[in-house]
Amino acid sequence: MAKEPHITPMEARFFLAYINGKTLTDAYLSIRPKVTRKSAGQCGHRLLDQIKQKASWHELLNAADLGPTRLVREVDRRLRAETTHFYQNKAVADVEDNGTRMRATELLARMLGMLRTDIDLHTDTIEIIPPPLPDEEKPDDD
Repeated sequence: MAKEPHITPMEARFFLAYINGKTLTDAYLSIRPKVTRKSAGQCGHRLLDQIKQKASWHELLNAADLGPTRLVREVDRRLRAETTHFYQNKAVADVEDNGTRMRATELLARMLGMLRTDIDLHTDTIEIIPPPLPDEEKPDDD
């Protein structure tokens, strides 16, 4: 079993701010607001390096609930997506959101390696399947 990441609560807040889209500078300023922007940028880099030495990205992402378990949960949720239809500003029906469901199905197929978008004409075997022949005309029994 992988060991739990041993990061401090301050490091965890910094890391979560960083993976939620903040720059290293802004993430550091969120935990130490009194430092200058220049210092925050340098300290943010150092702190991220320290965190990466303490735990792997995989462990950190799992600790932030951003690992494979979350991915499976989110894809599953989208496979069952529904949308509400309105008429004169009143909800009239909850129906399947086929666009979201189809996109989730495509993502799932790609993750499972079932959907290939790269074909190498030199190494991949391509089977050409001819269209079916039209049914032969049956003679009339007149």
